[in-house]
Amino acid sequence: MAKKNYWVFHIRYRGTWESKGEFLVNSPVQDVFGIIDELPKGFVDIWSKQEFKVNSESVFVMGASFGGTTALMSSLDSRIKKVVVICPVVDWKDESGEESNEDLKEQIQVGYPGAHHFNEENW
Repeated sequence: MAKKNYWVFHIRYRGTWESKGEFLVNSPVQDVFGIIDELPKGFVDIWSKQEFKVNSESVFVMGASFGGTTALMSSLDSRIKKVVVICPVVDWKDESGEESNEDLKEQIQVGYPGAHHFNEENW
């Protein structure tokens, strides 16, 4: 895709997986904007050692579930021209009787240890 001038980046929100920081201290949308802000500075491909610069004036964002919500919210920035979402969460406060937010928190902590770094206050 890069040869056709399409760039795909899979971001790690602050406080998730190997990233630093604490999850949800800052809006994940700010992480998306931070990456877009850095794109014009360029980057080096780790395999080819080739340097690339990316035009950040026309960005498409895609996200699923939590990432879908982040994609929708990031579309408020005029640099984001298109958004694709798959099963976005649109209301975190409307818990279903089948699965509470407390259940979700436990599933994340037990099922994905080290994936999300958060404390009770930020949950």
